[in-house]
Amino acid sequence: MTETISPIKGCKQATILFLERNKWYIGFGLLYIATLLLNQYTSLDISIPCLFKKAFGVDCPGCGLSRAVSALLQGDITLAWHHNALLFLLIPVLGYSLLQQWINIYNKIVHTKKVP
Repeated sequence: MTETISPIKGCKQATILFLERNKWYIGFGLLYIATLLLNQYTSLDISIPCLFKKAFGVDCPGCGLSRAVSALLQGDITLAWHHNALLFLLIPVLGYSLLQQWINIYNKIVHTKKVP
């Protein structure tokens, strides 16, 4: 006899599995935000210099992302855009990717009645 998994139970299982699969990304993301907050609210500067810029003397596509995220956390969208406009492309793409991954896990749990 097959067990029916309710959508709510499937949602909970999908969320737990999603967090387990992405624990390193979540951990590094929280560490990144913590370093941004340390730089912003203390005199401690622990930012990483850009090796590409040091080697070639020009900004790489990622230069300014930390400053842009910091400005965005402060609510200054214009300054964030000035530091690196790529952030405004990365946020929706990353959000869509994470949501799509969660939806795939959820659909496998609810429709196949087993954890992928």
